[in-house]
Formats: sequence, structure tokens, C-alpha cells
Amino acid sequence: MLQPSESKEITVTIKNKEKKAVTVKPKTVMAPYGEYIADPEWITITPASADIPAGGSQKFKIKATIPADSSIGYSNIQIAFTDEVIPVPYPSPFPNYFHAYQLSLDIWKTPVIQILSPYINDMVEAGKEFDYEIKIKNTGTQTVDINPEMSNDNNRYYGGPFGPMSAAFTDDAITITSPLMFPLEPPKL
Repeated sequence: MLQPSESKEITVTIKNKEKKAVTVKPKTVMAPYGEYIADPEWITITPASADIPAGGSQKFKIKATIPADSSIGYSNIQIAFTDEVIPVPYPSPFPNYFHAYQLSLDIWKTPVIQILSPYINDMVEAGKEFDYEIKIKNTGTQTVDINPEMSNDNNRYYGGPFGPMSAAFTDDAITITSPLMFPLEPPKL
């Protein structure tokens, strides 16, 4: 887990189980499975190559440096230590390397929006209208633009004791009254 502008270094030990020396040249490659690929320029590997004697081992330092303008989210990349790939009987857009290390990165930022009472738990009477006020606080140091809107993810079916049940309210039953886009100022110090 890294935030933009942070870096972290890990050490990986590679052991040569062959009966002869092996030359290892690690490189970043796209993972054969997964959709979020880390930028290879974020990764540095030292040493750039090594001759590992039979039965010997070599330590490699893998350093991930996240640029300041990076988006938050998960991303993956592999470090292939040799060019050997797993043979497949069909064309593959991304080779699957035998001697690879999977590196997963979780890029995150400290949340700056605090929703006071993040959920509403209430009983409502059919045919009546109810108003709820939700307060939002900016805990950061910069202004954040807010544009409240309903999620499109409210029409799921839920498992109940008598089979699937739909949500009690559809999106059109709830309205948000707010400026379309407004700046949420940081606290004054």
C-alpha cells in the first residue's frame, strides 16, 4: 500500500536449483491475468543482472516509486527473472513466465471527505415523504468539488428467507436536493 509520491523497497531472494550457473536478468512484464497494469517506469530492480552459481542464491531489490499524480486503485505487474515461458497450444497476448514474481500495488490517498452519519436507518410510512439532511465535512487542506448523485447500483436482488427480494426503493423514489456542483472548503486554521 503506497500513496502518491511514496516509494517502498522489498528484497527478493532467487535460488538457483540447477546443477550449473544461471544468468538472471530481471525485467518488468505484463501479468498474463488481470486488467490493471502498473506502469513499468514505477519499478526499479537492482542488480540489473546476476550470475547465480549452481545451488547459490542472489538477492534483488525491487523498488516501487509512485508518482505524485497517480490515480488511486489496485495495479499489478510481474518481474520475470528469466525469459522462460510456459508453453501453450494457442497464441497468447501475454506470455506466462516460469520464473516470475507477482507485484501488487494498492495506491491510496487519505480520505478528505467525511460524511457524518454515512447511512440512514429509519422506518417510513407508505405514501409519505421524509427529508433527511446529510452533512459533509472537508478534513483536507484543499477545496474539493462535490457533485452528489444517486448510484446506479440500487436495483439488486437480495436473498431472503423466501427467495430473491428486490430493493424496497427504486432510484426514482429518492431525490437529492443540492447545488449541482459546489466547492467544499477546507477547515480554516
